[in-house]
Amino acid sequence: MTANVALYHSTYEDFQTTQFVNQVFIVGNAGEVTSQGIEADVLWQATDTLRLGFSGAYADAQYEDFPGQPFDAELGADISYSDDYFLTQDQDDNLIQDSYSLINLRAALRDKDNRWELVLLGRNVTDEIYIIAGGGVPTQNGAFFGASNHGAVYELQFNWFFDWDDNLREAGFRQPLPLLDL
Repeated sequence: MTANVALYHSTYEDFQTTQFVNQVFIVGNAGEVTSQGIEADVLWQATDTLRLGFSGAYADAQYEDFPGQPFDAELGADISYSDDYFLTQDQDDNLIQDSYSLINLRAALRDKDNRWELVLLGRNVTDEIYIIAGGGVPTQNGAFFGASNHGAVYELQFNWFFDWDDNLREAGFRQPLPLLDL
């Protein structure tokens, strides 16, 4: 078996970038950029004819300071996998949910003062349909029922963040108490 892992963290000052504006490339200073993450891979020769491998990476790169840029951008993805499973405790072969994967995506723009954000969400973007509940119909031998998930769902959100000290207190709202105060 072979396994490799790499961790990295890099900070670049006076990072230069190019933008295409009105059919012209303009070089500008993007200020400070930080890039960090982890990469890993595993390779296992299980038998003479079977080799199993896995590789994955996570990267977090962002502009820490971008003079003249009025907002921050954020991109994210969430990937999950579920193996085959029985929908009922009696393990009826007619009530097995096949394995499936789900992919959720998020893209956001936020102003530099963290007053607002515009978010585009995609849930189950590959439109994977699976059974979330099911069973046999008690009075009809050999009949089954099931309920499925939603397919792909997309949302556009606009969020405005209030400052408790300035806006809400003047309007008569009380700040909620923390659930746990350490």
